[in-house]
Amino acid sequence: SRAIDETGYVQPTLAELVAVRGLNSFYHNNAIWPWRIDANGEVTNGQA
Repeated sequence: SRAIDETGYVQPTLAELVAVRGLNSFYHNNAIWPWRIDANGEVTNGQA
């Protein structure tokens, strides 16, 4: 889920962050990151 802080800042999606910073900027990547949970409960990276 997307986080919103007390100042109203809304956590960006990965697409929004890439549009602003480009693909080579992973320093302090605070984008929403998707995770997959399969039927047996294993958690994997949803972007991979």
